Amino acid sequence: MRLICIPAIKSHVKYVDCSLKLLLKKFPNDDFMIVTPHQESFNYLNKEKITIKSDIDFLDLTPEEIKSKLTYNKKSMYKWYYQQFLKYSIISKSKQYSEILIVDADTIILSDYVKDSDSLNLTTLEYNKSYFGIIKKYFPKQKLLPKSAIVNFMWFNSILFGEMLNSIVGKSKRKWFEIILEDVNKTTSPFAFSEYETYANYKFNNKKISLQTMKIFRRADLFMGFYSFEKIIEVANVYKLDLISFEDNHNRSFFKKSIVFLMIITIELKLFLIKILNVNKKIKSVNQKK
Repeated sequence: MRLICIPAIKSHVKYVDCSLKLLLKKFPNDDFMIVTPHQESFNYLNKEKITIKSDIDFLDLTPEEIKSKLTYNKKSMYKWYYQQFLKYSIISKSKQYSEILIVDADTIILSDYVKDSDSLNLTTLEYNKSYFGIIKKYFPKQKLLPKSAIVNFMWFNSILFGEMLNSIVGKSKRKWFEIILEDVNKTTSPFAFSEYETYANYKFNNKKISLQTMKIFRRADLFMGFYSFEKIIEVANVYKLDLISFEDNHNRSFFKKSIVFLMIITIELKLFLIKILNVNKKIKSVNQKK
């Protein structure tokens, strides 16, 4: 059995609704679960194949407890670490499933790359060196991936994931998240751990897999003032993107908005040219029939 899981908060409802429609078509025989602190916002999605669960059913640690355990320069990141630990806890407590697909709630997966659970999907858009200090500490003899595996979703093999956590814990009597938090506090960067990067590198070294690079765009949220949600997805498909995400809480500076404005001019020109080509094809087709 396999599980597709989306950890989410109420501001993600629109994205989750769209994401589910696409994922249900790709995985008609698998189970789906939304994990959230705001169950009431997602209850309308509670159907035969979809269950809505509270986040407190999984992680034995509250966001406030994580904040209290982080050093001063990392306390502002406590929600970020919480959602990473929540994903690991969901996998740990869903052992009845052989494989679990975790999808970020602000993400829409457009291509079929997600179907292959034996592959690792990579991107050239991100490579944060600070994530790899902890990975090297836990697995010093392992090779590192040539690119980042942070593409906003990940297939986890339950057995392999359990082996990874056991390696991290070792002979310690502490819980895995206590060990990770301690190691995070020893680093200088507030961005010291990635749940996706850590597991992906372990999987790369311990399972026969294929690697594929995706075309992704993370700041689709910047287009929301110019395009409708549906139009953004249409444009993404025109550009044959594999994935888009709406990172509403990230930098929305005037510079980035200016870049988006210039991109929109290019997009509209491309869409106009496509329309002209389609009209010419129809005219040619009609003339041929005559």
